[in-house]
Amino acid sequence: DVDKDMMDIEKRELSKSLKYKVIFKNFFCSIIGSFVDINVKEDSILIDINHYKQLINHMSKVHIFIYNTFESDITTCHPIAYILDKAKPNTPINIYINSRGGDISVMSYLISALDNTQARTKTICSSLAASAGALLWSHGKELIAKDTAIIMFHTIQLGLYGHAKFVQKYSDVINQISEKELGYVLQRGLITEDEYKAMLDGKDIYFTGKTLMERLNQNTNGGN
Repeated sequence: DVDKDMMDIEKRELSKSLKYKVIFKNFFCSIIGSFVDINVKEDSILIDINHYKQLINHMSKVHIFIYNTFESDITTCHPIAYILDKAKPNTPINIYINSRGGDISVMSYLISALDNTQARTKTICSSLAASAGALLWSHGKELIAKDTAIIMFHTIQLGLYGHAKFVQKYSDVINQISEKELGYVLQRGLITEDEYKAMLDGKDIYFTGKTLMERLNQNTNGGN
């Protein structure tokens, strides 16, 4: 997996140059932190969230790597949400998102955590952020995308079966979430009105990181 390989390289370089310690790792994400006033063993890899709750107050900086699809098991991302919730004001947290997307409930959970954290979050895409991955990327306080990164926005996709009335009601709710999330992307200046309408009509639209960063900078500087 190209995305996973790239994240592994970035993670190793950070660990070497900044002497960070891996404090959590599963198939979905890795969390690397640097600490003050506490010793963490060089080979410390703590799998259980309860093992590192006591370390939160000692974190001076955190790097979170998301390198897989968002599975429907929301517990896979509890550590990310927990750190965002407990982080001290202005704690720098860099979130590297290279994901093809996935489950809507996990996406919503992480977006809520990003929107409500007091930390100084920076979301970074160096390879691919698509679907739910792209929407999550758009919620960082600061957005970074490498020039050659690929970012794809579209409406939330569904695969449903069952009673027709249930399917219709659920689809209506999902459409409302799609409109809200893509409206946020529009508000940040990442997409145009025409692109927003095309996405609501079912179109997938791909962007390079360079294009989105140029739009973001233009919007920040008051351009039209």
